Amino acid sequence: MGVFEGDRALLTDFRAGRREALTRVYLATVDRVAELVGCGFSLGDGVRVPPVRAAQQADVIQEVYLRAFSERARLSYDGISAFEPWLLTIAKNFMIDEGRKRGHVVPSGAASHEPEVLPVSPEEELDWRTLQQATRGWVSSQSPELQDFVRLRFTEERSQAEVASALGVTRRKVRTLEEQVLAGLKEFLGKSR
Repeated sequence: MGVFEGDRALLTDFRAGRREALTRVYLATVDRVAELVGCGFSLGDGVRVPPVRAAQQADVIQEVYLRAFSERARLSYDGISAFEPWLLTIAKNFMIDEGRKRGHVVPSGAASHEPEVLPVSPEEELDWRTLQQATRGWVSSQSPELQDFVRLRFTEERSQAEVASALGVTRRKVRTLEEQVLAGLKEFLGKSR
């Protein structure tokens, strides 16, 4: 049975953005979203979107609901089609976009829930180690505040919310710092190659 099936008042409250309705919808659907995020999915044609790393799953789930619960999205949901596929499409699109940004959408020979593990050649391992050393060098040249941010967010793999709390800043500031670090590192690595 769908989350809104037989409950027109819940749909009305959801579309209006009432907290109680959003909470009910979240509780009714979060397990399925978490399963998708934790297992990944196949797009067909041998393309697979892998699962999100455990340390980042909560952030991805939160972002999916932020998108689904935005006013524009709530009002675009027609209330006629099933809600769960609509919500999972938002989750899949977000995971695809993030996977493309990070280069994690990989070909897969099987449609299982396990990501395909490709063997790493000695050359690739050496290249990876060189990149790690260059990255450490770049991070050590940054301000102590940015170094703390990198340690919390990327080394310790804390969620955006946890980093914001630890640093005493907003999540928006954490996202800005992520963008700053990734852009700076990308520019640095581009120059060093």
